[in-house]
Amino acid sequence: MYSLGKWGIEKPAEIVLNKVVTIMKENPKVTLEITSHTDSQGDDAANLALSEKRNQAVISYIVAKGIKKNRIKGVGKGETMIRNRCHNNVECLDKEHEYNRRTEFNFSKE
Repeated sequence: MYSLGKWGIEKPAEIVLNKVVTIMKENPKVTLEITSHTDSQGDDAANLALSEKRNQAVISYIVAKGIKKNRIKGVGKGETMIRNRCHNNVECLDKEHEYNRRTEFNFSKE
């Protein structure tokens, strides 16, 4: 969902985020928890900060589309939840690292 070291919302991500917005608009009692992640490349603290920027970018996008901010909460996890073998000091292909750069959505009903 993200380019290396970036937090901006790219065109392919807009498709997914617009679906999230539709779900939120069609279900006014639904709240959303957003969790953003990075790959393991770079400094752990910098990756945590990057994941927070990604999280805020997603929240800002959704709010700009008309969803009230009080229905959304989010957190950045940095590289604490790597989904494959690509932890610190492990040689991985770019595609493997890319798999860890993501934002996850958890919908809840009040």
